[in-house]
Amino acid sequence: MLRRENVDILFLQETYFRHHRIPSLFARDFATWAQSSHTSVSRGVSIGVKRGLPFQICSQMIDPEERFVFIRGSLYGSLITLVNIYSPNINQVKWLVGTLQRLHSFREGSVILGGDFNLGLDHPLDSTSPQGKHTPSQIRKVRLALAAHQISDAWRISHPQGKDYTLYSAVHGTYHRLDYLFVSNHLLERMESADIGSITI
Repeated sequence: MLRRENVDILFLQETYFRHHRIPSLFARDFATWAQSSHTSVSRGVSIGVKRGLPFQICSQMIDPEERFVFIRGSLYGSLITLVNIYSPNINQVKWLVGTLQRLHSFREGSVILGGDFNLGLDHPLDSTSPQGKHTPSQIRKVRLALAAHQISDAWRISHPQGKDYTLYSAVHGTYHRLDYLFVSNHLLERMESADIGSITI
């Protein structure tokens, strides 16, 4: 799948990787890795960079709770910060705002932030549920924290009124978009497309 889609930078959540060991399946094609691992099978995030891509890591920050990885480096000679997050399924707002505050002092250059937020940012467009789990004021806090980094939801920019989802809840019979990719605003004019593919894993 990765070869078919010609993936250059890979963000994984809930990796289940243990002791910072990357399975050989990924190691062949992705030469640069930054990752967290955890004894719990419900955590772990990784960022993989394809072999041959001119990316150099300058520094990284890994969450002690194994829910985020920040990488600061250069790509084609430009400063860039890659961020992969996996928000907990409780207290998401507090966690996300706190994590973005930590990013504020770490980041340099353009930002690409992706991951599983475990909450919808644009109800009802991001969910078929009758009502959102979080209040408008809670969502506003997360939105303001994201806006402070001058980054935008790449998919929503491309599909202003679109409805597509990344999770199906069999228990409730509802669909949700909980996974996001945010990019620095100045990169938006260079974006060719932003799409949600089929869930294959």
